[in-house]
Amino acid sequence: MMELDVRQNCVTFLAVLQACTHTGFLEKGWAISIIQYDDKGISYNPELDHYSCMADLLGRKGKLKEALDFVQSMPIKSDAGIWGTLLCACKIHRNIEIGEYVAYRLFKLEPHSAAPYVEMANKYALGRWDGVANIRAMMKRNQVKKFPGLSLVHINGKTCTFTAEDRYHAESELTYPVLDCLALHSREEAYWSHSKWIPEHEAG
Repeated sequence: MMELDVRQNCVTFLAVLQACTHTGFLEKGWAISIIQYDDKGISYNPELDHYSCMADLLGRKGKLKEALDFVQSMPIKSDAGIWGTLLCACKIHRNIEIGEYVAYRLFKLEPHSAAPYVEMANKYALGRWDGVANIRAMMKRNQVKKFPGLSLVHINGKTCTFTAEDRYHAESELTYPVLDCLALHSREEAYWSHSKWIPEHEAG
């Protein structure tokens, strides 16, 4: 863009930051995030989306303390989205300590959103059952409801909604036998695909 003399704007820098995030280019992303003016004097004022990308990049690289410091030092107010990004990074890198702090920030911002409670309960379920009990008590106290995930299938202009083990659907008597047949077929395909690659002396 610079060679073609095309003016950059905040969207340009956001696209570059997102590219750095998905490719793991931490140093290049950091260089973009702290630029205020390019070499042609074009002003670049980072917005929340830019800070969120940088926090995501730091989190993906496992630099959770740096990501937390970055979010806390932002000149603009953080939102639930950026804290949710940090919580996901804590889950990936199994950092309970920072995860707890981030989760409680989310509890204050969105006390009725089930996602951070579920994330922390899953973390605690790896061995800290007192933590699971505390999370459940908080959910009950704050009247947090966890709704089951839905699957949507669009057939002949009609949208059908399914939840896990939903036996009350009008077509459930037809649907589940078909699903059972598909599952059996998939297992058989997996078995034969695996057997095909086993050497004859091992198979015999």
